[in-house]
Amino acid sequence: MQKVLALIGLIAIGFVVVIGMAVGSLFFLSAPQTAEAEAYAAEFLEEYGQEWEIAVLEAHGSEELLETAENLAEVTVFFQTQFGSLQSIDELSCPRWQRNVTPDNGQVFLAACYGQATFSQRRAYLDIIVRKQAGAWKVQRFYLNSMPETREAPAERSV
Repeated sequence: MQKVLALIGLIAIGFVVVIGMAVGSLFFLSAPQTAEAEAYAAEFLEEYGQEWEIAVLEAHGSEELLETAENLAEVTVFFQTQFGSLQSIDELSCPRWQRNVTPDNGQVFLAACYGQATFSQRRAYLDIIVRKQAGAWKVQRFYLNSMPETREAPAERSV
């Protein structure tokens, strides 16, 4: 009976060790990917936000982004007129990520990046999803949301 219990205990310990190693390796292997995602998102934003050139968006945009965007020229003109040129990226991080492996696409790494940036006309919240597939990074989604320009506390504003 002791041998059976010892065997069951060893199997349980082995199972826990294997699961722990799998989870640990997942985070260990994803940390460099997350850093690459942040660097790529910042590089894209700096390049696109300086002059708002459509060619930059076309070069960095994924097929899905380019297919779903109604009119890249209108979007680019809107960003240029509403935000102006990029002054600085105040904060950018990619806290959420996902790794998928499929027979059709191979390994795909998606990272959701959030932050804030200062443009010549206003500040904005950033929401960018970047994707690494077949060793190449692309922008899958890109949003800018205006930040209110008021410095008053919410309780101080009139309603």
